[in-house]
Amino acid sequence: MAPKLFLSFLAAGLLLSGCVGNVRQGDVARYDLGEVPFEWRDPGFPVQGVSVQAPSWLGTTAMHYRLAYAEAARRETYAESRWIAAPGQLLETALNRRIGASLSLGCRVSLELDEWVQQFDSPQSSRTRLQVRAALLPAHGDGALARQVFNVDAPASSADASGGVKAANTAVTILAGELGGWLEKVHKASPAFVGRCKN
Repeated sequence: MAPKLFLSFLAAGLLLSGCVGNVRQGDVARYDLGEVPFEWRDPGFPVQGVSVQAPSWLGTTAMHYRLAYAEAARRETYAESRWIAAPGQLLETALNRRIGASLSLGCRVSLELDEWVQQFDSPQSSRTRLQVRAALLPAHGDGALARQVFNVDAPASSADASGGVKAANTAVTILAGELGGWLEKVHKASPAFVGRCKN
């Protein structure tokens, strides 16, 4: 009799824990980048759009942070906060909204997102870090016309997930400006390649 009673209590406990889990899931805060306030700099040639690839650990909606002052090699995720999409998707959408991704002609910009994390340098101070490798590709083909690495840091206004979101917005704004400036420089240095962006 006692074992059956124990199993009944165990089953009830599992059922309750499942219900509580559902309630907690409903309480998770979900963030996007909001309005990313940047004006795209015309590089002097048509750009078809931006594609973003990311490693597996950045392929989920988890919001990552790192306590660099305590254990720099350890990644953590916020338990009650999530992105609405994976970081690479958020970055791709934010950039393509501005540069006219519906164009059927133009060079392509390929980004490899190596890092997107809220790094705490102390318990009260954090920043969002973006590390991106960019390649400018012709309208057709995969041979890169130019490559560049971008490292962006944006300080967070508060030491929590909300502060990290605002810092991410700033970091993407900075990245967009640097990306446009780089493309403009590439065009001025090698104007002859523009024909490969139109065919």
